[in-house]
Amino acid sequence: MLISSTLKLIFYLALACSVCSSWAQPSAERSKALEKPPQALSPMQTNGFKLAQSREGQCTLCHSIPNYNGVMGNLGPSLEGVAKRLNEQQLRQRLSDSRVINPLTIMPPYFSTEGLNNVDPKLLGKPLLNGSEFEEIIAYLKTLQ
Repeated sequence: MLISSTLKLIFYLALACSVCSSWAQPSAERSKALEKPPQALSPMQTNGFKLAQSREGQCTLCHSIPNYNGVMGNLGPSLEGVAKRLNEQQLRQRLSDSRVINPLTIMPPYFSTEGLNNVDPKLLGKPLLNGSEFEEIIAYLKTLQ
């Protein structure tokens, strides 16, 4: 129980620091930080690239991602080369609910609402990503060879 509480505290502190530092930037700097995707991406992959950098996707709170020059976290591994390390099924599992692989993970479940505590009532029962957003991020992650 103590380990779980400690991990939650570390996660929330890191989240707060990342959010404060990245979203405290002046608006022009934030816009500049949202880099353009590589030209070879499909529209779905491009949407996933943009979503991964956004407040909705939140990937950059804990991970570094290629072609993004904004503030990035380092709690999680770099997403560069993730498609070499994980197959599509593994990517889907980790993004959907990484707790299935590691119950002590600090990565939030992006497409699951099972077992969550202290959820804002207006968000209760709603995953962090909707179906199309989930698929767009998966499409983008699959390009990261």
